[in-house]
Amino acid sequence: MAKSKKKKGNVANEPVVKYGNLVFFNSFEQQKEYEVQEVLKQSPVERIKETVDLILRMYGFTRETLKNRRPDNTIYFDKTE
Repeated sequence: MAKSKKKKGNVANEPVVKYGNLVFFNSFEQQKEYEVQEVLKQSPVERIKETVDLILRMYGFTRETLKNRRPDNTIYFDKTE
């Protein structure tokens, strides 16, 4: 008599399952490998643009606000004690 394998819980059969923008993984190793592959698909220029956008968002700027800024040619010194 052949033994049948029992399924454990809610484990996906595929290594990566995508539903729209959501991606589900069976392990953290699969997640890390997927992220590395996604980064390798991008060109260096795209990665630099993504990095610049994150920096701008962190400091509360957008590309439009940077374009509209006028340089005032003034140097400011911060007095630290």
